[in-house]
Formats: sequence, C-alpha cells, structure tokens
Amino acid sequence: MASLTTTMAFPYARILLAAIMVIALTGSISSRAEEYDSDLNWQIRKSALLCPDYFHIKDARAAARAGDIAWFHTTGCIVAKGAEKIILIDAPHNAEIWRGRVYVRRDSGGVALYVDHFDVLTFFALLDNKGGTSFVDFATRKEAEQWLDRWVAKQPSYRRDAPHAVRMLPSGRVQPLLGPMPFSSISYMCQDSNARCWMIESPTP
Repeated sequence: MASLTTTMAFPYARILLAAIMVIALTGSISSRAEEYDSDLNWQIRKSALLCPDYFHIKDARAAARAGDIAWFHTTGCIVAKGAEKIILIDAPHNAEIWRGRVYVRRDSGGVALYVDHFDVLTFFALLDNKGGTSFVDFATRKEAEQWLDRWVAKQPSYRRDAPHAVRMLPSGRVQPLLGPMPFSSISYMCQDSNARCWMIESPTP
C-alpha cells in the first residue's frame, strides 16, 4: 500500500489530522456540485475513507476519532481528495460498505478499495413531462440551468436543498442533473412519481 498512500499523501501531518477529525466529528463533508465531476456516474466524496480491507474501516474511524495519525497509518486507509472515479464491484443496496475500483489519479490505474456507501456519490437525470420516457436536455447550458432553477423552485423543501448540476452530453446538448449525492439519499428524494428523476447508472445488485 506504500504507493497508494504516497499518491494520496497530504504534505503535512496537521492537514491529515484535520481531515480525519472531520470524518470523526461529522462522518463526511457535505457535497457541493461544483466540487465534483458531473461527467462521472460514480465518484468519491471529499474526505471519504478509502481502505484496502473491509475490516480496517472500523479501525480507521476509531483512529480518526482519537486523532491518532500513527494508528490511522497502520490501517492502510487513505483520505480521499474528492471526485475520484470509482467503478463499483460489489455494491448491494442494503450494505453499508461497498467495494470498487478507485482511480486516485486520472492518469493511473485503479485500485480495489472499500468505502462507506454514503461516501459514493452519483447523479440522477430528470425525465420529461411527455410520458416520462426520455431525459430532459437542452441546446445550451443557459437553457438547462434556467429550466433546472424552475424545476427546483417547484419541489418540496427536501428536494430544493439537494445539490444539482448540468453536464454536456456527447451530442453537444446539456443535461440537468440532481446530485451529486449518495444513492440512498437520491433514491429517497426520487421515490414519488412527481419527482420525475431517474438514476443514470444503477449500482451492482
């Protein structure tokens, strides 16, 4: 794990301590759309714990709570910078911990790691009002953002507060999105038919 730790290492122990204390106190850092890549269907939340072994996650969390950097390093876990691409390998809906191939750097190969399911973020696309059979998209970014602002304004408060974004499609059109958020959070927000949102890529069963 030396090369992985080196790839993600913080320059100073104090910065690492601050990051793991955030995990200990809050569980994660809230996601803001501008900090993430809307072209990635699945990505890692900022300051998420990434561990080489399922059983080291609890130790890493305990080390974070204790503020013990030396103990934290023995787990082999790292603290994510955020927005790393992940290809899900084992991600059952009812499991707390998921496994996936995480690309800690875009120019390097991925590494199979374990992560809390709440720290894996995704996007939902929005369906049109004509039978709900196709996703909404627009010719320009401005049109997409204006439509999304109107859509959000009509939603109940728990959906209005959700992060949202737009992304460019291969066709050149622009697609409004809800997210990035954990799968469980967006599933809850989109469970009623009035939401008209649909996930872009389902996790593995």
